[in-house]
Amino acid sequence: MSDDANHNANDANGDLERETGLDARHTPPRGGTGTSLSHSDDEDGRETDAPRCGRRRRRSRQTRRTMAGAVGGMAVVAVAVIGLIVAMQSESPSSSSGPIASSRVAATSAPQSHRPSPSHTQSPQGHSQSSKKATSSRVAHRTVSSSSASRPTSVSPPTDLPKSASTSSTLASTHLGTVTSTVYFRNQVIALMYHAVDQRKLPGDVITPSTFAQELQLFRKDGFHVVTLAETIAFLHGAPIPPNAVLITFDNGYESFYRTVYPLLQKYHDPATLFAIIRWLSPPQRKGLFTSLTWSQVETMSKSGLVTVMPQTYNLHHAVAISSTLTSPATVGRPYNPATRTVEATSAYDAHILHDVERARADLVRHLQESNVNAMSYPFGDYTSALDRLLHEAGYRYLFTASYGWGILRSTNPNTLYRLDAGSPTFSAQGLIWTIKWIASQTTANPGWHAPNHYVQVWKG
Repeated sequence: MSDDANHNANDANGDLERETGLDARHTPPRGGTGTSLSHSDDEDGRETDAPRCGRRRRRSRQTRRTMAGAVGGMAVVAVAVIGLIVAMQSESPSSSSGPIASSRVAATSAPQSHRPSPSHTQSPQGHSQSSKKATSSRVAHRTVSSSSASRPTSVSPPTDLPKSASTSSTLASTHLGTVTSTVYFRNQVIALMYHAVDQRKLPGDVITPSTFAQELQLFRKDGFHVVTLAETIAFLHGAPIPPNAVLITFDNGYESFYRTVYPLLQKYHDPATLFAIIRWLSPPQRKGLFTSLTWSQVETMSKSGLVTVMPQTYNLHHAVAISSTLTSPATVGRPYNPATRTVEATSAYDAHILHDVERARADLVRHLQESNVNAMSYPFGDYTSALDRLLHEAGYRYLFTASYGWGILRSTNPNTLYRLDAGSPTFSAQGLIWTIKWIASQTTANPGWHAPNHYVQVWKG
């Protein structure tokens, strides 16, 4: 970081502590925004394994054929590894210590999801935009704590599974046409996060219908099992889970989910979970380049048994001013009063958060006859122990991050269920498959890693 950037960061840290009460000293370990895929084996292998030509003047025809085959095969492997590295460069967690949240100070002009090596940023309007545009002088603070002592972790036995559980076993076993039985990983779930699927070439976390269809095809071909939210919850409580298990989730609730994603889920018999911003459903709203779903569409998909619908709050997916110069997600930030130069009192914050998430739950129960509304995804991925306490009070027990790109194990804290940002347009379908396999292997190798105790982004501007 340059001297100017350090000076701006220090000034902003002072503003953050004086005006918001957030402790800017809670930082992740120095050294990084995550790590990249190690490929030393590839580099070494090409040099040590490849035979040298000209070492003998005369070789038999069979020997030359063998050499050509070996070199050709190694070239294919090298190309595959290079493609994997390119596809994963924005998402790769550490090869030894697990993913680490990025530094609390980063030069960006918009909120960022807290995946290990972010290549995209998420705007307060609810959709992502390319990090190439995030080059202004604004300073974003990310307050992170690695302690987990203050976060509630106890959950009730899974007697309150979503109603889709009654069909989950059928859905999980309907991968007709699977051509491989290879087991890449067991006893974990890789949760995938998407936002929008659209034929238009749009900025941000938007992929095309053909890309999503190719991913579903590869899930089937390569022997993955797409599981439901109910199966994932049951797994956290000790129930078995199929090998190569992936959970498909979509955030926000855009109309493209009904128009594009839902028909593909029907075609491939794959379930998905939709975390919808409930206020957007009535009446449907225009959010940037996207239109939101309607209650009629949500009800249709819920009745199919393919789509489990949970909230992403009622109407807290936006930023609020927490000082004269800083903003933060409404779920973790306390609104600033410029007249008194104070932030909202704790009691008032508790009241308005509870009112919002309880209303979201009540609306889903009323419209979908779904009594077990017990999961939520954090807007922008931000969370604190105070927010967790309120969500638990309102009945939410399973809370999903904006990613971290890590596998969900039985030992994973249900307040921090990790997701991989599969909706990034930088991923090819095959690149996503490689990434899932690699993340699963790293999770298996580092089962003790856990997410920070809290994660708060603060944006200047």
